[in-house]
Amino acid sequence: MRDIKAVFIDLDGTLVHDGNISVEDRSAVEDTISKGIPVIPATTRMRFSTYMLLQGLPVTDVPLICLNGAMVLGPSWHRANEDDSWMTSTLEMPVARKISEYADKMGYEITTIFGERKYWKERRDLPVISRSENPVAHVIKSNIQALEWGPPVSYMMHTEVNGDDGVGDMERFVNSELKDDTCTHRHHRMGELKALTIYTRGTSKVRGVELVCERLNISIEDVLAIGDDEVDIDMLKAAGIGIAMGNSPDYVKKVADHVVPSCEEGGVAHALRKYIH
Repeated sequence: MRDIKAVFIDLDGTLVHDGNISVEDRSAVEDTISKGIPVIPATTRMRFSTYMLLQGLPVTDVPLICLNGAMVLGPSWHRANEDDSWMTSTLEMPVARKISEYADKMGYEITTIFGERKYWKERRDLPVISRSENPVAHVIKSNIQALEWGPPVSYMMHTEVNGDDGVGDMERFVNSELKDDTCTHRHHRMGELKALTIYTRGTSKVRGVELVCERLNISIEDVLAIGDDEVDIDMLKAAGIGIAMGNSPDYVKKVADHVVPSCEEGGVAHALRKYIH
């Protein structure tokens, strides 16, 4: 049995189901950490929402891979310590401007994401969000307005708001007009496309995993990685042991070393108790 020295874990659809972490999974994560093995989040979420989600779990003294690897933060990430940024990748301003202008031209409602704030174009289906409800969210009239803040880390576009056709059109635009400067990630839930994210070229969770392993002096061969979606594939393939959730699409399961029960069925607890000794 491989001697696992670190666990990298996706959140939504893996550790988190409908915004909650089960008692069983929470206990398994705590047991793993008590054995001296860090459990490191690798998520699409921003730092703030990750912090809110993981409150109560002892994962705040380990690094954080967020925004799909566009940002990697050191162990003090839970305190919003800007000096503890290990890596931040942003889109070039001319590239970001083309994306925002195209979204405005087509009437798309997208989210422009920075390290500690995000801008939502005013949406038909959402009420105005107060700062007390989400202190990092700002509502704006047009997508281009967000770029007054500077170069963004990423964009997110939801099918629920823009439809499958709108998301597909944006993906085609970015991959044809800006393919040398960007990469796109698709996000699914129960096999259904939910969102598209856009980053600078080369952004991936596995790049974040490699950086953290280097900083912690851990071989990626001694890593257990757990995920459920397309954006987790490279991380699962690179890890010594890659685990896919039972709710993963078949193409994710095919690249994993093992498949565990679904997120709703305690798959994370199953994986940790099987491979952590």
